[in-house]
Amino acid sequence: MAHLQRLGWHWRIRIKSSFWLYRRGRPRCKVERLAVARGQACFWQQVYITEKRYGPVYLAVAQSGQGQDAWYVLSDELADGKTFEEYGLRFDIEENFLDDKSNGFQLEASLIRSAEALTRLCLVLAVTTLYLVAQGTEVVKQGKRRWVDPHWFRGQSYLKIGWNWVKLALSRGWQLIPTLHLSSDCDPEPAMASKRRWCPSIAWMKGRRSDVDRSLVELGVHVMWHARAQPFCHGPHRVRQTCCHARRDDCSCLGDPAR
Repeated sequence: MAHLQRLGWHWRIRIKSSFWLYRRGRPRCKVERLAVARGQACFWQQVYITEKRYGPVYLAVAQSGQGQDAWYVLSDELADGKTFEEYGLRFDIEENFLDDKSNGFQLEASLIRSAEALTRLCLVLAVTTLYLVAQGTEVVKQGKRRWVDPHWFRGQSYLKIGWNWVKLALSRGWQLIPTLHLSSDCDPEPAMASKRRWCPSIAWMKGRRSDVDRSLVELGVHVMWHARAQPFCHGPHRVRQTCCHARRDDCSCLGDPAR
């Protein structure tokens, strides 16, 4: 954090519940002792953390409505509800990390130790990423995603879709997409790992951040209900158990099973 300050960058960092917290005029405590009701958020300004009393920093704490682990997000700026939204932006880059590593370029497997050589390699990967993402977004735009990504929802990154499309086109003798265009519009089809792991509440939060129509997510909920319930004779209690964000019968995460 000190290094980020020297660079002049602002930051939002999620910390563990075991961090020590120091507040003026109050005894020290671990952040997990901060009482926050379910579905609520609280904010502490100009506090200090760890036994080294680093700070002052700003702390935002939120408890999900399902009673899961609380979120403790530190900031170098005044903490408010927007702090969580800004921290959530980090998830937009997760697909790229996977593409650079095990799901794509295997960058770590290169074992390159020369900074100069690694810089040149990253330049090549950056150009390749631009090309493959452009291919992938155009494939989705043309409604051909299922040709290379069999998931019910988009389960692969745009780079991986473009990668698979290039391999398919070369093997079939098709012409590659000649255009290189990246739209600034919101993601029309946010990625989901699988129907089993997909949680509508998380999907809606992502959709809200990118202005995706919530009715589209709700439609996906009904489709998922039908698909998951068929093998179990439409037992809605079994469908609930497929969502790690909805373990309680009164949780509205997956909507009304009777609808």
